[in-house]
Amino acid sequence: MQAQPFKQSAPPAGYYTYAYVRADGRPWYIGKGTGRRAWRPHGGKRRWRAPKDEFILILKWGLTNDEALRHERYLIAVLGREMDGGILAGNCSIGGESGACGYRFSPEDKAKQAKGMKKLSLMAATGYGLTLEEWEGLSKPKKTLVHARFQKGVRGRDALLSEDRVETVGYKDLPQNLKKEEAAAIRLGVPLGKYRSLSYKERNNFKVWLKENPGADPLRWIEMTPAQRTADRRAKVAESLLRNGAQKYGAPFDLWKNLTMLQRKNVGKRYARGIRGAALLEGLL
Repeated sequence: MQAQPFKQSAPPAGYYTYAYVRADGRPWYIGKGTGRRAWRPHGGKRRWRAPKDEFILILKWGLTNDEALRHERYLIAVLGREMDGGILAGNCSIGGESGACGYRFSPEDKAKQAKGMKKLSLMAATGYGLTLEEWEGLSKPKKTLVHARFQKGVRGRDALLSEDRVETVGYKDLPQNLKKEEAAAIRLGVPLGKYRSLSYKERNNFKVWLKENPGADPLRWIEMTPAQRTADRRAKVAESLLRNGAQKYGAPFDLWKNLTMLQRKNVGKRYARGIRGAALLEGLL
């Protein structure tokens, strides 16, 4: 195979088409892109890596997007997808702007899908004791709340409450979740009411804070305002950076934190020149 001047650090200019080839030179995938696309992972959720450079062949470059799309589609049509009896095992779509797998649903397919979704909605509505119209008229969050009330024994139209009550009933009120929250509050050493007042993100931040501050009063963080929590976090990060700098340059922490930013930069420049020990801080004290 003839060597080409392109690689990941020096991709072709403009849009281009490319092929992934087998050891015998036969292509198994055709694509189009720009920049480093030919060297990037492919495949959406089921991602697969691009092959090594010797198995990536740039076909045409310096194209516009439309030209690259047309060339990609032409090559796939000529070589053929494996599912159609061709040699391209990696191509699912027919190229161009056909979408993930190139399949366009017929009106009959769309009608079958709509009928299936209607059947699922009817089964759900019947299970919760509602009519199909009532169930389909609910938003996704309200459907979730209807399910939560169903778990608590509420059936039928009793589950369709006013807006203010809809917002206050959810998965947090289920018995199994209450037991989990009680266990977590005991483990963390805070009252259950305080713990339940925290959002999911706040609970994660609270646990991180407890790990970083062993032995601290857990209520201290909960009673902080959001601004105080942010300031406390930034102070911790700044202190950690200062300690890392002091350790790197071999300076006492109390001394290092009292230096100005310019003085620390000068220490860094001296360190880069190979100066070590007491000479790093000479003239800065």
